[in-house]
Amino acid sequence: MRVETGSPPYLSAAQLAKQAGVTSRTIRSWSHRELLPGHQVGTRGDWRYPESAIEVARGLASRVPQWKRQRPPENSSSLRDALTTALHRSGLTLKAAATASGLSVSTIHKWLAGRMRPTRDALERLAEVVSEPALTKLTTMSDRQRTRSAHQSIRMVCKCGAVRTVKPGWARKAEKDRGPLLAQRARRHVKVDWDKGEAEYTCRTCATREMGSEYRQDMKRRHGRKGLRVLADPLLAWRQANPDNFRAACEAGKPHQRRQLTAHDKARISLGRLILEPKGSISLCAFCHHLLFMPAWRVGEHHIGKFHGPCLAKWQRTKPYKEWLADCIRARREGKPVPPMPMPERPADRMVTSAELATAYTTTVRYFWQCEGNKRAERDADNQVMSVTWLANELDIPRSALYKRVQRFLDLLPHESIASGTVKTWCAVFLTLRPEAFHDRTELSAQVGSENGGQVAQPTTPSARLS
Repeated sequence: MRVETGSPPYLSAAQLAKQAGVTSRTIRSWSHRELLPGHQVGTRGDWRYPESAIEVARGLASRVPQWKRQRPPENSSSLRDALTTALHRSGLTLKAAATASGLSVSTIHKWLAGRMRPTRDALERLAEVVSEPALTKLTTMSDRQRTRSAHQSIRMVCKCGAVRTVKPGWARKAEKDRGPLLAQRARRHVKVDWDKGEAEYTCRTCATREMGSEYRQDMKRRHGRKGLRVLADPLLAWRQANPDNFRAACEAGKPHQRRQLTAHDKARISLGRLILEPKGSISLCAFCHHLLFMPAWRVGEHHIGKFHGPCLAKWQRTKPYKEWLADCIRARREGKPVPPMPMPERPADRMVTSAELATAYTTTVRYFWQCEGNKRAERDADNQVMSVTWLANELDIPRSALYKRVQRFLDLLPHESIASGTVKTWCAVFLTLRPEAFHDRTELSAQVGSENGGQVAQPTTPSARLS
């Protein structure tokens, strides 16, 4: 019911939420479901509750999970005092400390006011900037926050050997057995080890197989062996009516037994999906001097295209960067322009332009297409894969220069712990398909000169196509 005014003894949703230890949004949800006594006032329809609603709300709150309840702003005053002392000692302003730690000023204000609980990783970044490790001890984390900060992904393994990586939220829902019927059966056996970030689960293939086995067992239990014959009657009738088709189907199914894809098979599949002109820019990290790919939609972001994420964090801990940060703070106080950020020293022999790196990438992709006999490889009129010598002549470079260009691009691939996104796909494809005799062919490429003269080769085996 909606009325226009409320009496003074009535409580608002925020006041009732504070008394019950839940959020005001939960209180309003209970009100719309008519679980709490109250009425709406004003044009906005704000809820007002009598004092008798406090006991009702507390009873409902006792059934709410602990992680959904409203947490009191504990240690907010201690955090405020420690942060103020640390800022005064380091000579940084609150805005400068927030910018250096990748946070917003409003977020820190909410921490200090007790309206938001800081996460462990965010508080560690701020403590590192202001050089105050004791800040991380002034807040507590729930089990749910500790799990999220410890593992960004959960590795799930099926008994058949299938492996998949999921978010912690998906694994948490799988433990509760939510979703449609097939998803419930697939998630029924999920056991998550949150300390190790691993889990055991049942994949869809195994779940479908179990459903079929359970259905047959149920038919056998209800109707005996007669129930199994009822299930087999349609197949038996088709077999008797089409003996030749049945025999052909049995013969065709023998050589096509399902097998698990190896790392080499997955790399070949990913190789066929690579494009020669990716939408973005290829450059080198200013810190580790390895490949870095910047998608077109991320152009203009801060520091994007200059560093890997881990490399930027290491550079920010160096002495030149900290001196530059102090100079920026001093320049802002004096009203002077901020000096440009210093960059690490760059080797003299590295590729300096994105065009050179893009050319090396295109050459590498085309080289692997030809070597692996990919469906996107260049072929002649007889549908035979063209040789690597033809590719070198097509690019108007010697065969030895082709090998050196590919080898140099492979050497620029970063370590798998640093690589991410598109570059991580390149590492998985090129380093897996990298021929064992690549270095030997590089040494012998100087003798190739004018052996084939750029003519089309007719290899019959993968090893012949590589030569």
